[in-house]
Amino acid sequence: MNKKGFTLIELTIVVSILSILMLVISQPLVGIIRYQRDAQKSDNMRDNLQFTLNKMEKELKTSSGSSIRIDNNSLSFKNQFGEDVTYAFANNIITKNSQNLTESDVFKVDDVGFRVNNLGLGEQNKLVNVVVKASAVDDVDDEITMQISVTPLNK
Repeated sequence: MNKKGFTLIELTIVVSILSILMLVISQPLVGIIRYQRDAQKSDNMRDNLQFTLNKMEKELKTSSGSSIRIDNNSLSFKNQFGEDVTYAFANNIITKNSQNLTESDVFKVDDVGFRVNNLGLGEQNKLVNVVVKASAVDDVDDEITMQISVTPLNK
């Protein structure tokens, strides 16, 4: 008897071997995709924090140095147009005049430190330091600390 074709056992063995090969090949691809996703989240966190600090820095540079006040995790001052501006830290979010500046679904702000130092050249010459510590919502290892130091230009 001369039979042509494959037996069920031969087909099962081939499918099993191919399945194992696909599993071995797909694991590095899954790792690359996971790494890319984590890197994207980290970049989003840094970009959002950098945007927030740049906004603070720009407004502080053009603010009146004599109007700067720090009260309970908030920084208040008058901007170049004489309007009151308040940056505050509460519930892991930085706000400007009660509007959220940071995204709570991407990361949480762990701590914000506002400090004003007098440069000794009068009440209006101050150096404002802002330090922000944040971490990713879903990854304990991804933490970042950013800082700005600004001297208001307006008297």
